[in-house]
Amino acid sequence: MEKTEKEMTEAVLEALKNMKNLPIENHYDYDDDCEQVKIDDDDNYETITLEIPFGIRMKCTQYAETEIELWLDGGGDSYTKEEWEVYEPFLKNFLMGKLKPSTMVNAFALIIFQDDVDNRASIDYREGHHDDQLEIYNGGKYFDQKSKKLKAHLHKHNLLTKGEIQ
Repeated sequence: MEKTEKEMTEAVLEALKNMKNLPIENHYDYDDDCEQVKIDDDDNYETITLEIPFGIRMKCTQYAETEIELWLDGGGDSYTKEEWEVYEPFLKNFLMGKLKPSTMVNAFALIIFQDDVDNRASIDYREGHHDDQLEIYNGGKYFDQKSKKLKAHLHKHNLLTKGEIQ
């Protein structure tokens, strides 16, 4: 059963409340990046970074390393400055092998990562562009499997993927 946007927002608020034990009532409000949460009637806000476990085992294969280095070389051209400031260190940590299933990561960075992994899987595996190039095809297939696991993991934490938000 798909959750409505309101149900997803309420789930995120409940997770934030549980993480920080904030006195969030029914008079909450967010800024655009969902990082500022209104905590009282006096318009006081607190910055909160929602973190969840990375959640899956994902090897930094040669294919993954090549793709992620290309994303890093792009310098965040596809992202806002704020998104890139969160996403770039996440990608570097992945390349350094620092992301284990239990590693706490920025939820927003994980949502972007799942979207990028899914996009690569679509191009290199699902759409059949590289059926004759086994290394790329298999890399895309690996990304397809990991994208699905990341999507399920995000849903487990009541978070939508980037594709579901748009």
